Amino acid sequence: MNINDYIHKDLNLKDETNEYISRISSQYSFLPKQQKKLAKYILSHQDEVIRCSITTLSRKTGIAASTITRFCQSLSYSGFSEMKFHMSQRKLPDNEETLITKTDSMDMVVEKLLKTGSLCFSETLRTIDLKQLKEIIHALQTAHTIHIYGQSSAHISSLYGQQMLMLAGILSQAYNDIVDMKVAASLLTKNDVVVASAYSGEAKSVNVPLSLAKETGATIIAITSAPDSTMARLADYILYYSHDIPDDMHYMFLPNICEITIWGIIQSALFLNNPTGLNPSINAILSNRM
Repeated sequence: MNINDYIHKDLNLKDETNEYISRISSQYSFLPKQQKKLAKYILSHQDEVIRCSITTLSRKTGIAASTITRFCQSLSYSGFSEMKFHMSQRKLPDNEETLITKTDSMDMVVEKLLKTGSLCFSETLRTIDLKQLKEIIHALQTAHTIHIYGQSSAHISSLYGQQMLMLAGILSQAYNDIVDMKVAASLLTKNDVVVASAYSGEAKSVNVPLSLAKETGATIIAITSAPDSTMARLADYILYYSHDIPDDMHYMFLPNICEITIWGIIQSALFLNNPTGLNPSINAILSNRM
């Protein structure tokens, strides 16, 4: 039985048109034996794999983590984290029930927002690559200078990120004016870090200074929902969040929630890595309370 028969008959996958399934189908005949075994396991345990770390998947399948990485790369993904991101992109049903309409009651609006927000939040948490997060934390803790770039609503997330880094004992500067960003980026060195945010990854006012920062050798961290975007291609590290956000004004706040969630994960990781770094922040906050 070939892989397409396996997909259609044995698994009867409803989301067979999902991009990662198409990639597995097209590459399956060229894969080594161990990777074919892995492909079938992934197709049979999609929800489980999305929640797995590469170490857990290796233990469950008996396949080396290095083989899992090579499998992902053979599907043109950068690694396991990016493949999981694509696996988690399960589009909301294309019907009126998922979108807010003029006839909806306020109760219904709240229910739809909660449902969509919960899905985006859980998908964002599932896509975090812990190995990459560890390297990001090291980069932030050893950086001479940290810039945070974002335009419009992403700048709000950037300001929040600046505050969260400060509470973890790390000073940074958030920018949103393209001229300021370009000037600041040109002054960076290989010892510095830039964190940039954009839902689409195609914010020109952010990507232009980001390109300048890359030329200086600074480490670039992208927070985005778009793995194939300009921002993602410029980045050394990428923290993905959910792409399943309806293109509707009612849901425009969700990318910010996802970005702030990622900043919260970064802050918590910094706290765990340096518990004593909390003391000045705690003392300052407590001293300001009656």
